[in-house]
Amino acid sequence: MPGTDGVFRVTLDAGDGPVLLWDRRVDGGFPEIPDLKRRVRDAVAPDLSLGHTDRAATTTDPATDPATRTD
Repeated sequence: MPGTDGVFRVTLDAGDGPVLLWDRRVDGGFPEIPDLKRRVRDAVAPDLSLGHTDRAATTTDPATDPATRTD
């Protein structure tokens, strides 16, 4: 009997067999592009920087960051 929900999975086969990068049911919905890019990078070349995608994930709020607070 076919399922009633759609299936959305992203897998990668980098030579060591398939690796599940995203599963809609497990991860809750569909991935944002930066999240998917990070997961692919982590599976293929974890030491590689994604440039602006990595920087955007680590930016902090200047109002709450102790290094930039002015009060």
